[in-house]
Amino acid sequence: MEAPVVRLVNVILLSAIKKGATRVIVADNAVHFEIGGALQLDTDVPGQLHGYLIRRLGVMANLPAYGTGQSAHGQIMLEHRGDITTFAIEITGHGDAARAELQRI
Repeated sequence: MEAPVVRLVNVILLSAIKKGATRVIVADNAVHFEIGGALQLDTDVPGQLHGYLIRRLGVMANLPAYGTGQSAHGQIMLEHRGDITTFAIEITGHGDAARAELQRI
C-alpha cells in the first residue's frame, strides 16, 4: 500500500503528462500547470502534505541536501504507457515555504 503523499505525487505528475503541461509549480499549498503558456490551478494541496510533497519530488530527483537560501536542481524521468517524459526540477526554500518547479524537457 502506497503512502498518501506517494499517491498524490503520482496523480499530479500523471495529470501533468495527460494534460500536456510544460511546467508544474508546487507553491503556496497549490499545484499549477502551465498549458499553452497559461498557468492553471490544478489542485489544492492540504497544508500538512505540502512539505512532504516537496520532499517526495526531491527524493524522486535524487536531490542532495541544500542550505538555506540555496536551491537544488535535478531531473525526474517517468514512463507511462511506453512513453518517457522528463521533467527538470528546481526546489527552493525550506519547510512550508518550499517551492518546486518542474519543467518538461
